[in-house]
Amino acid sequence: MRRFILIIATLVSLFIAQASQANPHWFASIGLGYALTTQSTANHIANGSPLDDIYTVTSTSNSTVGVLAGGLQFSTSHRRWFPAYNLNMQLQSSSNATVKGEVWQFGLLDNYHYHYKIQRNTLLLGAQLDIIHWHHWSPHLNFAFGLSENKASAYSETANPGLQLTRVFSIADNTQNQVAYEAGFGTAYQISTHNSVNLDVNYLDAGEASFGKTSGYNSGLSQKLASTTVALSYRYTFK
Repeated sequence: MRRFILIIATLVSLFIAQASQANPHWFASIGLGYALTTQSTANHIANGSPLDDIYTVTSTSNSTVGVLAGGLQFSTSHRRWFPAYNLNMQLQSSSNATVKGEVWQFGLLDNYHYHYKIQRNTLLLGAQLDIIHWHHWSPHLNFAFGLSENKASAYSETANPGLQLTRVFSIADNTQNQVAYEAGFGTAYQISTHNSVNLDVNYLDAGEASFGKTSGYNSGLSQKLASTTVALSYRYTFK
């Protein structure tokens, strides 16, 4: 924890020193990414008996992510190291990812398999710190935090072969807001004074998506919304 605070304090001091001698410019960007989803562990769900049902997770599909962002860029022309940084706001929206798994009733009988969808819309406040400018390239570090609207929907289950489906209940779609944070790295390529492209790799933790209580059944089924995203974006700087 002490090391984390020291890193944050160092970055803040760099930002303050940079701002005192930097020329600010507004920018806007649009991008598209591919998110590699982190798979959750099993859920233990109460069923009214001493033995919980266990919902294992066999697969979680990846998703695409659209990103809109804008902010203020601070830069100087005479510094080689840490020559620029920006403060930004970004909106991320993911496509649906599918979660699949097995239901072990009472933790003993593999009776059903299930699937459902998860999706998020995430608003982040962030900062990007350029490490060095080398020809047209600018490798950088990314940090952001904010809120994520997470949705779990379209739950469905089917009895395994040889077993008739005897459970009758419906799990309603559920949307909830969660705290989110993001950290990563990337590089920018300066095409011209106004135009640049960015390639970034970021880890995002957006909390979880979960179902609430159901009719006659207390679900609580959840999936962690964490992913590593590779994104390509275009940025226009107003100068």
